[in-house]
Amino acid sequence: MPALSVLKLFGSEAAQAATEAAFEAAGTAALDHPTLTGPLSYLSLEVYVVYVASWFERYVRTFSGPIAGGTSEIQRTVIAERVLGLPHG
Repeated sequence: MPALSVLKLFGSEAAQAATEAAFEAAGTAALDHPTLTGPLSYLSLEVYVVYVASWFERYVRTFSGPIAGGTSEIQRTVIAERVLGLPHG
């Protein structure tokens, strides 16, 4: 389903941009100060576990999102070909 490519691409990049902004805003405290997130955190494998980590750790973990969903370049190619109807190339 082509719409999933759009969601994978922009969702993973949005998560990365959001945690990068929080990491930068926190300054040096982002390196070791634990940050409490709410339940159902996408970084947690357990559904009802509250994830506690520094912003740095959360930022580093966002790099796996684009890889797990297919690299951003691949997802852009899928969107170009299947959603926009551009020629293969």
